[in-house]
Amino acid sequence: MKKLYRLTLISLLTLTAFVSSGCKKEGLDLPPLSEYQESEGWYEDAFVRVYNSDIADEGVEKIFTHPWFVLKPANSDSVVVLQLIKTDKDPEEACDPFNPRDYQGEDFQACGHVVLRGLPAWADISDLEKAYFNNEIPVYIRGELRGVEAEDSVDFILDESKFYACRFEYQYVLHNSNTFAEVMLENSGLREAIEAGGSEINLGTSAWGKDSWKDCQYEF
Repeated sequence: MKKLYRLTLISLLTLTAFVSSGCKKEGLDLPPLSEYQESEGWYEDAFVRVYNSDIADEGVEKIFTHPWFVLKPANSDSVVVLQLIKTDKDPEEACDPFNPRDYQGEDFQACGHVVLRGLPAWADISDLEKAYFNNEIPVYIRGELRGVEAEDSVDFILDESKFYACRFEYQYVLHNSNTFAEVMLENSGLREAIEAGGSEINLGTSAWGKDSWKDCQYEF
């Protein structure tokens, strides 16, 4: 127990020093989703945008960032936000009702700690761009893809998220929301598709947990 305490203390001190030294967080300068709703092809196009934000605006928790996906399948009137957050979900409860593709509801629907919320594609979807932990915290856009190039990645993330192997785990430093996001980026083809378009996507240096993504692949 003492060894664990020392390791935890050392980790926190290291993280604090990292932030104090100037942890760089910046996102892409892209239009709000409302502008996309008004554009031609919004219904027909597949779309995915990756966000993250600080967990808190002060204290040690400001070290960590939390990511989420906003997704719309092609020819769909639903837009969903998909992320991993700590819930009280019973690990023994089946995930059969979990349906990211067509879900439209104000309440979160969960499969373990993988949760979603969906809204009609023509509704006010600005809330999907706000941080889950605090609506006033700055949000960073990490990357996006739209159109035919996005279809396979969007379909993969929507259909395979319930098979994420660590969906019943939530640890603040090791297997967490960043791990989930990195697994999706690595396996869905989204990162490669974005890079093929001449851009790049990275969750940033404050995305603690993303490097453990190989521990949490898929259960088929």
